[in-house]
Formats: sequence, structure tokens, C-alpha cells
Amino acid sequence: MDRFMNEVDEQVEELLSLSANPEFMEIIDKAREEFKTGRKLTLEEMKQEFLDGG
Repeated sequence: MDRFMNEVDEQVEELLSLSANPEFMEIIDKAREEFKTGRKLTLEEMKQEFLDGG
């Protein structure tokens, strides 16, 4: 149980750190807006773009 709680604590710490980062939040906000307007990739398109070098 202690190991699980340590992992959860680390994840919470990372989440708090990222959510306090203005650059990261700007990226997230931009991605959300793009998604709302229909600009999105399928999983296969993402794999091709990011794993195969696009």
C-alpha cells in the first residue's frame, strides 16, 4: 500500500507542477480549442505523425 501511495503522490506532484506551468497550460488550451473546431487526429494518424517521423 505504501508503494501505491508513493506513486499516487508522485503523480499528484507532477500534475500540480504541470498545471502551474503557463507554457504547458497554453499548449493544453490550444489543443482543446483545436479539438473543438474539429482539428484532431486518429490514433493511427498520431502514430504515423509522431512515431514514424511524419
